[in-house]
Amino acid sequence: MGGGGVVTQTLLGVFGLRGALSTGEFGTGFSAAFDWSVINFRGLTGNRGESFRVSAEYRSAHFQAPGDIVTTADGIIARPSNYKMRIDAFYSMPFLFDISATLAARYLVLHD
Repeated sequence: MGGGGVVTQTLLGVFGLRGALSTGEFGTGFSAAFDWSVINFRGLTGNRGESFRVSAEYRSAHFQAPGDIVTTADGIIARPSNYKMRIDAFYSMPFLFDISATLAARYLVLHD
């Protein structure tokens, strides 16, 4: 497995692009991901300290990350279900004192 990525900061936030290739017991695959983060801005509360992040990742059917392959007690190699697309998002804001409140969501599309 190998991969790389690029991260850059702009006036609109921090953007990242990542990619990876893998080969193994179940074939060769790839993944591609995009991230966008805005940190420490004034939003709903009017106070600085709010943050949000959105990330999306696509994985081909044969992509494997380290640890994806499981060997059962009788030596049979099994592969846990792998997702095709994953979208994550969160929004965080200051709440009380040094406590923050966070709302998070995840959407998965699985391979057949």
